[in-house]
Amino acid sequence: MNCRHFMAWGLVFAAVMILTACFKPESMVTRENYDRLELGMTDEAVTGILGDPGDTGTSFGVRYCTWIDGERHIHAKFLTGRVVYYSSKGLEETPTHGAR
Repeated sequence: MNCRHFMAWGLVFAAVMILTACFKPESMVTRENYDRLELGMTDEAVTGILGDPGDTGTSFGVRYCTWIDGERHIHAKFLTGRVVYYSSKGLEETPTHGAR
């Protein structure tokens, strides 16, 4: 490969990287979305607001989910498919809702 081909591919790579950075999807882990959550919401409704969780698990019949964006986190616990607890970290001082 000659120098011109190398430079051309380098420019293509740089353009793709710049476009990728410009079109980064907006985070769903926001105070506004957190404020839309309510106790008793279905799993589907919460996923509709926040998207798919980054971390999930189940313990003693309680499903827990965490949505993460850097230092910002939203946590929710579900019992029989409905929110029984939710909280956040890294959003502007948010209260905890539900039984722990």
